[in-house]
Amino acid sequence: MGGGDDEMLRGEYVEPQSFTPSTKESGWRTLPLPRRKRAGVTVLLAYETATPRSKFGHSIIFLDRQIPKEVHITMTQHPTSLDDIHDQIWRMLQEATGTRHHGFHLPTLATVSENGEPAARIVVLRGADRAGRYVTCHTDARAPKVAQVDAQSLSAWVFYDAEARVQVRALGRVAVLDPAIDAFAREAWLGTNLSSRRCYMAPSAPSLKCDAPSPNLPESVRDRLPTEEESQAGLANFRVLKATIEAMDYLHLAHDGHIRARFVYDGDGKLTSTWLEP
Repeated sequence: MGGGDDEMLRGEYVEPQSFTPSTKESGWRTLPLPRRKRAGVTVLLAYETATPRSKFGHSIIFLDRQIPKEVHITMTQHPTSLDDIHDQIWRMLQEATGTRHHGFHLPTLATVSENGEPAARIVVLRGADRAGRYVTCHTDARAPKVAQVDAQSLSAWVFYDAEARVQVRALGRVAVLDPAIDAFAREAWLGTNLSSRRCYMAPSAPSLKCDAPSPNLPESVRDRLPTEEESQAGLANFRVLKATIEAMDYLHLAHDGHIRARFVYDGDGKLTSTWLEP
């Protein structure tokens, strides 16, 4: 592709009128392309290999699961309004909670350590709710970040989708929810799988020093998943971190000019939006 291997194009799938695939004759390198939607359109990545310096065309022919498809595409269109961008952010966050390969699925969560230093780590995005204006992740109650947000609830979240070239930085006040007394956290626990629950059965608190590499798992379940009954031992250590979003900074990277915007919510949830210089 003319702009590099990661140049992004967008479009919609169109059934071909007629097409007999023959990669030997066409000179196209055929690749399966992702079907999931991003920002309301389908993100497509493809390569033309007909000549060493071939230009990227406006039609791509490829095989997806050996079924011929033809895709007509146009170059990336920037969001045309602040409302569109705001919609896009929450749509991507909500998609990411159920799509583990989505770029937003593994954000960076930054808190303030007991020494006043920044403390950042990758977490798994477990929930996103536009109406409630929150995002969530799960953690062990004994992990340092729990004490950190108890002392200072303001947190920073960074989401980046390399395919869409979209970064979102969010500020949010974090609440630590205990399933023993909170229905939301209890529902979250019920939605976890046995593999996840095994992590909360750890005999030692996360971040404690140890003499050798340790999986920090009970001997009885190191080589297998726990049963449903066994997994309940992890419930006492399970917590939900629920961050109510106060502000978001959006950046869309593009060869023809980046786009940046900021969204701030007041105490009543009223939104103020503004464009920013990238």
